[in-house]
Amino acid sequence: MASFVLTPAPQASDGILQLRADQLGRAVLVHNVQWFIQLRWLVVATLLLGGIATAFLPVLITHIGMPYPCYWPWLLASLLAVANTGFWWMAQQLTEATASQIVASHLWLQIGVDLLIVTLLVHYVGSISTFIAFTYLFHIALACLFFAPRQSLLVTLLAATLYLSCVFLESTHVWPSPGMPSLGGRGPVSMHRDLLYAGSAIFVWLVVWYLISSLSRTVRDRDRMLETANQQLRTTNEEKNKLMLHTAHDLKAPFSGIECNIQQLKLQHWDQIPEPVQGIINRIELRGQTLSDRIRDILFLGNMRISSIRPNLEPVALDQILQEVSRKLDGSMQARQVRLQIQTAPLTVQGCARNYFALISNILGNAIMYSQAGGTVSVDGCQQGEQICLRIRDQGIGISASALPHIFDDYFRSTEAAQSNPHSTGLGLAIAKEIAQQEGLTITVESQLGAGTTFTIAIPANRCEWGKGGKPWPAS
Repeated sequence: MASFVLTPAPQASDGILQLRADQLGRAVLVHNVQWFIQLRWLVVATLLLGGIATAFLPVLITHIGMPYPCYWPWLLASLLAVANTGFWWMAQQLTEATASQIVASHLWLQIGVDLLIVTLLVHYVGSISTFIAFTYLFHIALACLFFAPRQSLLVTLLAATLYLSCVFLESTHVWPSPGMPSLGGRGPVSMHRDLLYAGSAIFVWLVVWYLISSLSRTVRDRDRMLETANQQLRTTNEEKNKLMLHTAHDLKAPFSGIECNIQQLKLQHWDQIPEPVQGIINRIELRGQTLSDRIRDILFLGNMRISSIRPNLEPVALDQILQEVSRKLDGSMQARQVRLQIQTAPLTVQGCARNYFALISNILGNAIMYSQAGGTVSVDGCQQGEQICLRIRDQGIGISASALPHIFDDYFRSTEAAQSNPHSTGLGLAIAKEIAQQEGLTITVESQLGAGTTFTIAIPANRCEWGKGGKPWPAS
């Protein structure tokens, strides 16, 4: 049995700005602030582990040349934890509506404090005698990813200034270093050699900054090009939808006139019309009804796609929707001799009643239309974790595995569906997809050619409430 899952589309955030070159939107900046805070807790945990190691492994600490007792891991962990708590509190006040300058200032404050603590780490471990100074590269690399080249260069220069100041103060014995000796057993070196060593490290930082910032800028330029192209495609598609709606509106009135005239012929003059002409009129009526259905679906789908106003959430009685849909489809069920079995408890969903009616009507209508004569269509429900699932099963012609990924495309009809119902508009499941995206629903389709199809509509449980006297649906 083949299956296909239609998941809700991610909602575009209103906090993302139209960006100039090298700028980041508020939403991205807020995300970066929160991400930095989460990462900093990992650093705090690492420093605490280092403090525990120095406390319980004194022989190892003295063996590598570090003075014992070693308190600096606890000191740095405490400073970083206090600072990060303050950053966390400040971040709670930030939203995607917060001014970009405020968010950026908060991010810069975090970077400044981090670089100061990194400088303390470098001092305590050994600024010249070890490679700990390359810890600065973490912030330089992140700055290249999160900021424009000029801003990331400023972070690099700030790190270089702090590092050079640390080396200078240690070399002049103003701030003696308690750090480890070099692994190669180097003795004391002059201030000039210390600064030369620090300068070579900074040269490497600048090379790394140039490479990462160049690559990052190229990626951002490509992202902006893709976003521009995507925006142009959205605009073109919106114009196409508007033209489609305009054309459909123009066609609606003539086809309504054709239907009215055919009904008038049948009511007033049918007995006077020769039988061959009656057959022609019946075919015109059938074809006109098919085209009217297509116009109706085009208008419904087009209005959903171009409307910028989402429907208000309201309590929707799902069991009542099912009963209304079954009454609407009663004629189709009788014509195809299909039985409908509904086994669901009363359930209220927060959503749009019109959307749910159209969604269930299209899926249930397809189940009836493509069922074998005398078959059964069943509707039941179950609970799967944090979702309430409505299942619609038929014993019809089924869908091939190759066609499943395309059934929600506009005007798509599988070979089997086209042969079974040549008058289908091909828009029913496209409407179902659009509704599912708007309502945040997941639709899973399982089918086997010749054995039937099951559509499962998954609704988030936090939007559902059992009706009066209703019992929760069984777990799957």
